[in-house]
Amino acid sequence: MAQPVRSSWLTAVAICAALVVLPLLAWWLIPQRTPQRPLPALPAAAFTPRAATPPSPTAADDDELREGARLLVGTIVDEDGAPVAEAEVWVEGYGRLRTFSDGDGKYRLRAVPLDALELVVRSAAHQPLRLMLDEGVAGAREKHDIRLKRAATVNGVVLTPDGEPQPGARVVCTDREGLRPAVTGANGAFEMAPPAAGCLAVASHRSFEDSPQRLLRAGDNNTLQLSSGASISGIVISSDGAKLPRVTVAVESFRPTDSKRRASRRGSRVEVRDGSGRFQLQGLQAGIYVLTAHSTGYTAGHSSNIEVAAGEQLRGVRIEVQRGGTMVGTIRDADSGEPIVGATVSLDLASMAGPATRTRSDEAGRYALAALPTTAFSLRVSAPGYNGRIVSGLSTQTGQTENLDIALSTRGEGEKRVTKYSGIGAQLGMSPNGVMVGKVFRGGPAEEAGLQQGDVIELVDGADATSMTVSQAVEKIRGPTGTRISMTVQRQSGARVRVVIERREVSH
Repeated sequence: MAQPVRSSWLTAVAICAALVVLPLLAWWLIPQRTPQRPLPALPAAAFTPRAATPPSPTAADDDELREGARLLVGTIVDEDGAPVAEAEVWVEGYGRLRTFSDGDGKYRLRAVPLDALELVVRSAAHQPLRLMLDEGVAGAREKHDIRLKRAATVNGVVLTPDGEPQPGARVVCTDREGLRPAVTGANGAFEMAPPAAGCLAVASHRSFEDSPQRLLRAGDNNTLQLSSGASISGIVISSDGAKLPRVTVAVESFRPTDSKRRASRRGSRVEVRDGSGRFQLQGLQAGIYVLTAHSTGYTAGHSSNIEVAAGEQLRGVRIEVQRGGTMVGTIRDADSGEPIVGATVSLDLASMAGPATRTRSDEAGRYALAALPTTAFSLRVSAPGYNGRIVSGLSTQTGQTENLDIALSTRGEGEKRVTKYSGIGAQLGMSPNGVMVGKVFRGGPAEEAGLQQGDVIELVDGADATSMTVSQAVEKIRGPTGTRISMTVQRQSGARVRVVIERREVSH
């Protein structure tokens, strides 16, 4: 009696499996019409009628031909005949009948219905095209070669997080160099040159966080929407308790939480003129910030590292500004000792908050520079006909005056102007992982010691550099000619390397 029961059970399982498999098989074999997102209206010239070629199935195509269907093949090229890769090809109204051209511009669409239909071709850097195909012949292999025209311009609009047009937003291609950014007009619209088609673009505005990256396509159907950013608010006070009638607060350095974002000295800044010293910076990305504050008559104040999450509204930041000290002296010709009139003396790597601290030498070559930091700083000196000079390792005391005479060397006729300083011969920048070595000057101390572009600085003479700003690292690395500095860096390969560099006078 057990055998009939088992047989009935197996029969029931087989029937259930068939009920599941047969509908799926039918769905795969029979193309289904599904709604398709319409393209923007195209001019009549964009529609090109094509007649089906006579049936010509080959052995190689037998497995791609279906009963009651046809095979579409061809090559997509541009106006110069060069193949267009990654062009999207689909049959309008049939969501599953879609493919992309390969590196040689070739495409294949199998199991295409025999009805008269539209073949749509779209490439980011070209004008879209529709081909009107006649009714086909069952089992036919139809060849349709396609030539695309280059895009005219790339147009679009930048919206606020609420969907309103945003004037004054900046649109930049992040994956291509040399393309001029666009700025939106009063209606939020922007226009970019044809080479921008196919690039990954980001819109930015100081009131919001950057938009997500988006592929720009030819034409005017491009929309970039800004995101609601984080904010930092707080107060700026003076060390002597005096009221600050005007304060400027800005981002001195920024390290993004997302390593794919670009680290930079962002231009976000705000001015406070009500005497309260209270500020709020809006539209910030998630990351680590150092803020700087400036008020006339005071040296710039700096915040500690401030970390904010995406969309966080951080409050309670406190920045103090001090009176600082004063530096005076005479700017002279290094050869003759004569005073130089009209030489510019400024605080090097001045904070972005407010105007740079600078002055000019008078008829006697004398200068006076007030509101200087009580921490380490450098002065930059330049004059027409002379090579520039950066003097580092300086400091002042609050309310006190220091004397510093500076000599400049003349520049020979036809010689390129250079700026001389005592250091290691490398440029620094900010990366998501901290202060990073940028350009390493050929023949300089840094190159001779083995420092490499892309090295992230971890230690400077034993001091932790991972939380330093670029200006702090520069002041730490600069020093008197002939002295040595030890640096521990992390290579792009992940290796940690210690280098010892002897400072000397370098030029750039």
